[in-house]
Amino acid sequence: MDRLTTAELEARLGEVRESPADGGTLKLIVQRPEVDVRVVLVEGELNSEEGLAGDSWNQRSSKVTEDGDAMIEITDQPHTGCGKFIRRFGLDAHRLVNSELGTAMKLRGVNARVVTAGCIRQCDTMTKL
Repeated sequence: MDRLTTAELEARLGEVRESPADGGTLKLIVQRPEVDVRVVLVEGELNSEEGLAGDSWNQRSSKVTEDGDAMIEITDQPHTGCGKFIRRFGLDAHRLVNSELGTAMKLRGVNARVVTAGCIRQCDTMTKL
């Protein structure tokens, strides 16, 4: 697998900066029923016990976002990446997402908790409340 260098990654940050800050469209729902297994869903159910129903990721317990008929709260716990991230994307990517800039831009993503259980679907509009 070819991995991008730090310079190549930094050259693409403009695309990330163009992302809307107050909403967007849910493009992908991925369930991880077991380690290293990924299932792309068209629709999923969020609940307070599992997060995404059927997902094996440990739920981690701000801003609030509404998607579908569910509501999630973005937590302040950082999402930093691990050995799996390094194996998939390389050390340069790991360093960038965990840099001061990468952390400020939330390049590694965010952690969230379910506030209101409900269904989510690809193409749902998400709004920051």
